[in-house]
Amino acid sequence: MHERLQGRNTETFRLLDPTADDVIPQWRAPMACDLLAIRIITQTAFTANSTDHLTLTFQDGGQGPKFAATPTIAARGGSKVAWVADSVYQVSNSTFTSSAPWALDSGDVVKLNWNEEGTVALTGLVELDWAPGQRGTT
Repeated sequence: MHERLQGRNTETFRLLDPTADDVIPQWRAPMACDLLAIRIITQTAFTANSTDHLTLTFQDGGQGPKFAATPTIAARGGSKVAWVADSVYQVSNSTFTSSAPWALDSGDVVKLNWNEEGTVALTGLVELDWAPGQRGTT
């Protein structure tokens, strides 16, 4: 087995439409670790266009008390990005490769920046894959 898969963990959270722009804390790193992947699993569908669209950006919020840091880990969305019901989307960023995952310090908070235009309705799950220790760099 690949050494990075032996300690791999998956955290799952509900993706609920906040009905307006919002920044939602998703997960607090329990130790120094590497974030290996982010997936969105849709329950509902949403067809984006120039007036109704959604961008989901996952950010490294750093540590409290306000988790004010905003480096982008990965994002998906925009005016031409459709969301199909019952589908799995890997949220992409060039750092999600086998050689360079996203390093989180103990206590860092991964937050979701929900940015919508017009009328948006999307529900489902968010999955974060992580492994103890840091091999990536931020």
